[in-house]
Amino acid sequence: MDRSSRYRRSFDWRIGYGDRSSQIASTAFARLSTSEYPELLEDMLELTRKRRKNRTVIAKLQMWLLEELLVQEGAVRHYRLKGQELKGVLEEEGTSEPDKNRLTKDLEFIEEQIFFHRAYSNCIRIIGDGIAWRSLGYDRIVMRSLGEAPTKQHVLAEGTMTELREWALNFDTGKGLAILNSLTNCLAIGDVTVIRDDGSAEIVEVKEGKTKSSRIVRQKQKMRETVNLLATGAGVSDDKFVEVEHLDITPENGLNELAELLEASEKTGWAAKRISNCCYVECVDFARVDSPEALGKSLDAARKKQTEEWSQRSDKVLHSSSLNILSYSPNCAPFSVFPLRSKLCVDLMVGAKSYAVYLNLNAVQREWEYRGWRVKRSFEEQIAAKDEDAMLIVQKDGYEVQIPPAEIMRVWMELIRPTVMIKQCEIDHRRGPRRERFSYVVYDGEPSIWD
Repeated sequence: MDRSSRYRRSFDWRIGYGDRSSQIASTAFARLSTSEYPELLEDMLELTRKRRKNRTVIAKLQMWLLEELLVQEGAVRHYRLKGQELKGVLEEEGTSEPDKNRLTKDLEFIEEQIFFHRAYSNCIRIIGDGIAWRSLGYDRIVMRSLGEAPTKQHVLAEGTMTELREWALNFDTGKGLAILNSLTNCLAIGDVTVIRDDGSAEIVEVKEGKTKSSRIVRQKQKMRETVNLLATGAGVSDDKFVEVEHLDITPENGLNELAELLEASEKTGWAAKRISNCCYVECVDFARVDSPEALGKSLDAARKKQTEEWSQRSDKVLHSSSLNILSYSPNCAPFSVFPLRSKLCVDLMVGAKSYAVYLNLNAVQREWEYRGWRVKRSFEEQIAAKDEDAMLIVQKDGYEVQIPPAEIMRVWMELIRPTVMIKQCEIDHRRGPRRERFSYVVYDGEPSIWD
């Protein structure tokens, strides 16, 4: 749905059920969420929010984030080397069964340690993402364009010192905010992003020497395309020519209801509610859950009661959890900018709390039909066709609109109302016939919905 496999990041975990990787993740998340780290992350996040316009504070904080990542990456490297050593011993001939059992348990412990440190590093980078989103005005097109390239951010990588020198030089000018891209998940193009006081931005690619490898040539081409798109409002993205369009719309959403449910879950362990015609939300506070079995029964009973109408209609319903988007997803805002208390944001980052959304696809289609649009190709047809460009195709008076996965993901996990998409298309429809094109739409009122 979010095509995240295209975007390599340092933390690329996805939920699995009943396998060893799921057990490792659960154990590591439990340890992370009950450690002292969440309070540290909360303080970091609160600082980025309160001092977002203070360049010195944000710069000092970046050095703090860098130090944290250096420690975590060093730990991951240590455990990986230790794991390779133990695997070698385990595979040696003549190793006794008791020794094999002991080595297997040691390897499981090492895997849990690696996941723990990678998950914590991901939290650090989510905080870095929040710095980038705020500094760049919560502009979805900017954030999507800068995050499209695959990357593996490693602060221990060769060249980081050169990037730091460039970052420091830009900070010392006093003319804007410099962000070290390796501290984020979302800034995947260039090494340093500089946001000037006049609102302009610069992407800096730092290279030692004058190498001309094909990889660097591709990087430069991608940078040129991205800069051109963001500077002119038109250019190449995803191998298509696109235009950026601004609309005076403030996206209506259910984020306030999400905040209320997360707060309520702290008292009873869980809270659930149908917040719109198409979205049913469940929130869980794992620290308040005594019995997973009892929790499952309670959630099932509440969901069955509140979505009985959906079952009677045999509607197609998709399910996803905030745990699925802990790793980078280009179609979702980071938890560090959600309009929630800093503690709630951190609880989502470390897996102490989660929210699950059941999205009724048929209900979304009915919203379109209620407003005079005809469904040309349904969600089920598009999913079956494995169409990566559109999840739904609708028509009105001969005008056809393809709804991309990114917009559906926003309805799903950011709880944006489907009426926002429809309002956008109604504006385009009223303009009359236009040449066929691809467009990215920016809602000018979007910054007001985030933190």
